[in-house]
Amino acid sequence: ALEYAVRFPQRVERLCLCAAAPKVGQAAFENWMRIAGDGRSWDQQVIRKTVAVVNISDDLIKQLPAPTFLINAKDDTLTPLIGSEMIKANLQISMLYVPEFGGHTCLVRNDAAMERMVQFLFADAAMMFVVDVLLEEQLTSSWNLPKDPHFVRYYNCGRVLAELESLERSLRMTPRQLDFPQLQQQVEEEMWHVLRRLQMQPPGGAESPRELVMAEMLRLTGRMSSVSREAVQRAQVWWRD
Repeated sequence: ALEYAVRFPQRVERLCLCAAAPKVGQAAFENWMRIAGDGRSWDQQVIRKTVAVVNISDDLIKQLPAPTFLINAKDDTLTPLIGSEMIKANLQISMLYVPEFGGHTCLVRNDAAMERMVQFLFADAAMMFVVDVLLEEQLTSSWNLPKDPHFVRYYNCGRVLAELESLERSLRMTPRQLDFPQLQQQVEEEMWHVLRRLQMQPPGGAESPRELVMAEMLRLTGRMSSVSREAVQRAQVWWRD
């Protein structure tokens, strides 16, 4: 996956790597070849021709723009954690998730690792690295939280709030150049565009989009069921990474 991403970065929107390494040393090469043996199965062929000979330069990894989620179990003896740490050190936007157990096949043996990968791949852009505990609550709670309309709107408000805060951060990190006022206006227009997903319109007062959404979330907290409110209180500021 990493080799494909560095060869065709324009085709990759998000990248997930499990138990990866940019290079294979001599000891690791000999270990992989011993595992592959002389067989002709697909797995053995991939080990010999791809895995055992991987060598991706740091410069190529540094040029990869796609947000990347790396997973490497602590007890992986086949590809130790240092491999994922080497990749992360050169990526532009990334997160390294280290489950306690699972070995080299942690996505098979560790359900939490698989869930984190799926959340990363399907989450809104502003919540790619968020541990979405309210989504987990909706999927696992026996109280059928998705049937509470106030809770569902609260959850959607949080998703919108994540986008608004992401836009605010991008503006704060932009150098104050001559075209900054124009950029600020563009960001503000984008914020109001995001807000329309909640069917909320610009007010007559001086409230910002972020303040409007937070006020709406506070109002919804008072109207949702007690079970939903308990889930929200446990989640706290769940929309931030």
